Amino acid sequence: MTIKTTTKALLGTAVSFALLGSVANAADLDNLSDNDLLERIERLEAIIGPGDKYAVRSGNNKVRISLSGQVNVLALGFADGENAGLSVADNTNSGTRFRILGEAKINESWSAATELEFQANDRGSFVISQNNRNPLGSTAGAFGTRLANLSFKHKDFGRVRIGQQHTASEGTSEVDLSGTGVASYSSVTDIGAGLEFVNSTTDALSGFTVGNVFTNLDGAGRDDAIRYDTPTIAGFTLATSYISDDSNPGFDVSLKYRNKDFAGFGISAAVAYLDQDTSTGGDNRVNGSVSVIHLASGINATFAAGDDNDDGQFLYGKLGIITELNSLGKTAFSGDVNYSTNVGNGTNNFQAASLNTTTGVITAPTAATIELSDTEALNFGFQAVQNIDAAAAQVYVGYKYFDLDADNSLGANVDFENVHVFYAGSRIKF
Repeated sequence: MTIKTTTKALLGTAVSFALLGSVANAADLDNLSDNDLLERIERLEAIIGPGDKYAVRSGNNKVRISLSGQVNVLALGFADGENAGLSVADNTNSGTRFRILGEAKINESWSAATELEFQANDRGSFVISQNNRNPLGSTAGAFGTRLANLSFKHKDFGRVRIGQQHTASEGTSEVDLSGTGVASYSSVTDIGAGLEFVNSTTDALSGFTVGNVFTNLDGAGRDDAIRYDTPTIAGFTLATSYISDDSNPGFDVSLKYRNKDFAGFGISAAVAYLDQDTSTGGDNRVNGSVSVIHLASGINATFAAGDDNDDGQFLYGKLGIITELNSLGKTAFSGDVNYSTNVGNGTNNFQAASLNTTTGVITAPTAATIELSDTEALNFGFQAVQNIDAAAAQVYVGYKYFDLDADNSLGANVDFENVHVFYAGSRIKF
């Protein structure tokens, strides 16, 4: 596009006439020199921003507003040894959402910001189950607020943030440089958590779900909190937050490290400690993760682990490679495994459930309960992600295998059928 064409487009609106204080038309512009036109463009962009880059404007001229988000949906198929099904869902790994940021510079040292983020996961992939293959509007997946906070930052002393936010320990089990996080990461149950294991003895749903027995012990999640982050020094950032949870108040602290190129390797790592009131169901836990990628080859490895006050533990590992197979964008492949122990200790039942073969609805069992203990849960999976750079999009496929071994309150080992999950989907960011 030529300078004159660009200027005609910019000045062809009423706002441009008002701002420049003249009544111009296309013919008038043809008589102006390039220098005159460039000067008018710079004057206009100084007020309304460069072209269409800023599509969202603030209610005042002090705060810069930006809008971003994504839509992420998938088709999810499952088989549990007795039943099989297919559902369309929002991918809870990185759910459908939109975000509004406000940023303002106070002076050379201080800045302020606001953050609002809302999710729109009507059918979250973690709530799909044999009993409910289309959980529209369920509490776990409904539209809601993810983030609502404000912050003040000093370039030398760090940032203080208050409101609903990521706590300091959030994400510390989830460091991942594989390029396949949209398809699978250490929280392996985000796709398939609601699916129940079948009791091999009764061939009925046991009432115990994938989400009951797997974990990645990832900090305190999102909550109302006051958080402080230090400036990043030599790649290290220290953070702590006071969590103002009604039932489980507490605090956490984390240390994160990031180096984009350390002797040819990219490195990202995090470790955290969480301390909540255990008498009201809170957690005391230590967890962390590290991910390393060889920049020249794209070969990468990720490891995560955690331990909590209830003797729950998990180990997670992933191996992958990022390649360039086509002109669309990078292609990433990976395989991962999660081993979780003593996560699902609790009460449920093993009585027979009934299946309506016409509607496909499975009626949950209602008989006496039996307690599970000494749970050992094993997951492994494979993923492939194709980036489409021109559309800020990713297309992915994946497979997950879930296995559970446990004892019951009668001292006997309980056998469960394995759960298999297959899925394919896409995420587009805006």
